[in-house]
Amino acid sequence: MNYFQDSQAQRKEADLTIVAGANTSAQGQSDPEWGRKCEEMYGKGANAFKVFGEQYMDDRKIGYTTTGDGLTDSGYIRHDSTNAFESHDGEAGQVVRKTIPGA
Repeated sequence: MNYFQDSQAQRKEADLTIVAGANTSAQGQSDPEWGRKCEEMYGKGANAFKVFGEQYMDDRKIGYTTTGDGLTDSGYIRHDSTNAFESHDGEAGQVVRKTIPGA
């Protein structure tokens, strides 16, 4: 059974995953002025909604940041595993060539 790994394609996918992680984390950023704007636009009566909205945005930020960090870590792990595979594949090839007479 032959196995072919295109290392450059793996690295390209890893880079895309890292970029996706950064973009996902950026999506979680909220407008810090939102609370002030909410009160200015809707008055003090909207305070209950404002409190709920701020909690929602905090939770949203945590979710997006956690997901983004996971994607970024996954991209770096993919880079590391590609490098390790290439290194071990080369070492294994040398061992095989040493055991075959005339190779």
